[in-house]
Amino acid sequence: MPAKSKHVVQATVRPSFQASYRFVISYQLVLDQDHVKNPNLLEPKHLCHLLMNGVFPSFIITDIHGQGSAKEISKRQLWTLFSLDNLNSYFTSDPSYQELMYSMETQKTTDRLPAFSTQAIVEFNFSAAPLHSPPSVFVLQIENNGTVPAEWALLFPDDMKLEVEPWADTGDLNDEELHQMKVLENKLFIIEPIHGYLEPGEGMAITLTYNHVLAGTDHLNVLFKVVNGREILVSRIDLFHLFCL
Repeated sequence: MPAKSKHVVQATVRPSFQASYRFVISYQLVLDQDHVKNPNLLEPKHLCHLLMNGVFPSFIITDIHGQGSAKEISKRQLWTLFSLDNLNSYFTSDPSYQELMYSMETQKTTDRLPAFSTQAIVEFNFSAAPLHSPPSVFVLQIENNGTVPAEWALLFPDDMKLEVEPWADTGDLNDEELHQMKVLENKLFIIEPIHGYLEPGEGMAITLTYNHVLAGTDHLNVLFKVVNGREILVSRIDLFHLFCL
């Protein structure tokens, strides 16, 4: 650098954990040692400290209520049926390395039943209602309780499936694959919206609806993916349909 000049230095840090970090920035003059009379000029000189906090995007469920056939279920019971204490604890914990490997666009597989690497698993229990009764509607209020913008998506099995050439598709489905196809094709379970973006402190409602159009008990796996954050598997979205005699 020329004498009495300035130069902007840009520092980029990629923290691995949610923690506070402290970096020491020093500089050292590059001089010809044979012509330096004062050895101290060759020593590193402290310039400044760089302080930062590493964070992951974070959410919290603040409220839930039922509508339609679920309107008589209390909030306390819904909180338990949807395992919301466990869900909130997963939201605020650090993601694993495997959870950070794929984005929403690259979370793909050729398997009809995707394999999940996350250890964060919760169960949603939608209780029961008579066949052909009004849809059961559950409204979850989600909030960005972190300090950075956060984006999320709910991925159904079909959202994670890569299209394969007809010659590569055996066409043979096992019982679990047939069951999953029945749930998806009959639209027994609907989520609105399936994607969201929230600034810190912002919140929004997620509406989960299931329709009592087929008899029996159905279940479905859905992945809640936070961009650059956690992957939480809703392992058993149970849909109960009762005969009304």
